[in-house]
Amino acid sequence: MNSIIKNVDELVERFSGSEELIHLMIKCITKAIENVRPASALSRYLRLKDKTLVIDDYFFELKKSGRVFLIAVGKASLEMSQYVINMLGQLIDKGIVIYPQGMKKILSDNPNIEFVESTHPIPSEKGLKAASKIVELSKNLKQDDLVIFLLSGGASALLPLPYEGITLEDKIETTKVLLKAGATIHEINTIRKHISAIKGGRLAEMLQPATVVSLIISDVPGDNLEVIGSGPTVPDPTSFKDAYDILLRRNIMDKIPPNVIKLIEMGINGSVKDTPKPGSPVFQKVKNIIVARVRDACYAAIEHARKYGYDTLMLSDEIEGEASSVGTVLGSLARYHHRKKKLLIIGGGETTVKVKGSGIGGRNQEVALAASVKIAGLKDVLMSSIGTDGIDGPTDAAGAIVDGQTYELGVLNKMYPEEYLRNNDSYTYFKKIGGLIFTGYTGTNVGDILLILTKNS
Repeated sequence: MNSIIKNVDELVERFSGSEELIHLMIKCITKAIENVRPASALSRYLRLKDKTLVIDDYFFELKKSGRVFLIAVGKASLEMSQYVINMLGQLIDKGIVIYPQGMKKILSDNPNIEFVESTHPIPSEKGLKAASKIVELSKNLKQDDLVIFLLSGGASALLPLPYEGITLEDKIETTKVLLKAGATIHEINTIRKHISAIKGGRLAEMLQPATVVSLIISDVPGDNLEVIGSGPTVPDPTSFKDAYDILLRRNIMDKIPPNVIKLIEMGINGSVKDTPKPGSPVFQKVKNIIVARVRDACYAAIEHARKYGYDTLMLSDEIEGEASSVGTVLGSLARYHHRKKKLLIIGGGETTVKVKGSGIGGRNQEVALAASVKIAGLKDVLMSSIGTDGIDGPTDAAGAIVDGQTYELGVLNKMYPEEYLRNNDSYTYFKKIGGLIFTGYTGTNVGDILLILTKNS
């Protein structure tokens, strides 16, 4: 079986009592991830006809209308840029591809494409150097130039460019304080955008007067453009006053670096320009297009399951919440629908884990282990949770699959899932019992997909 999953034989053996379901589960996961890989996603929006580049419903006469520049940043930057480079080749006048440290860079015949390694999830000096190259490129842009900007998850860390007067350490410390205070992703992004020289639409401002087309792979539940990579080419509706109010509301003013407080106060009194807002002329020549999202992954799995006579139910593409709680709900759903009919239930999003123990695991493995408690003893039902990037927490697994035996096999080995959940040690549990999914890095990231398969006996 051709699959993005590397340990297919191991999984087929482990779930041999549900042969039809495990083969379908593996194929649904494969179809889902393949549909949101950069080549698949970009092929739906990008094509070259003679010397005319068609991006969605925009047409660009290459070489007649100016130069072509390529900027790519994010976890999927290598595969995204590979597709564009293969299509345009020497038509690209200059390119900068910023990718996560440790990934194997692609080869290009175009000497004007520069590959720059950066760090994720912690920003570093490497990221500052990468950002400086984009600043340098922006200085030479002209009215007729086209900038193709490829954006994917992880861009915030890979491309840090603190506003003047703010250090990288200030940014890192501010984020730590916000996270510890329980700030929401919206609150964190509001602060980030106002202490950055590149986020919150400021990259679009920097790239004027060129035309900018951003092709985006969304890893954010709900696909809010302002949140993906902190919206470098997107209008920012928030203000310095909003940022200040968040610090007051969270009661962390005394914990935030003084440089950050000073900048925000300067922004409020008007001595520092705010981020560009909706309706700003900055965005007159900017197009933002989402080319892949978790919904696309889910629908690919749905389409495949229907070919085999399965009914399908799409839960949501905005599933969020604490991982074990989400897993418990999904396990209850699986139990309710158990054996009623051939059915795929699927959803996408991104859960979180409240780390209270000292074990090893990831949010998807925790979702699956919590679900196993609810479906214990059932036949003809499988549930899985998987990160579409192939990475689940600080482990080498992408997620896990569970069935009615997952719980019972643990008990037989004196391993109790509830204890492993309390210790955030799901990886250790699955390593012993079986069910881990290994894909390696997939080259994309649209968040997580969660699947339930059940059938009549």
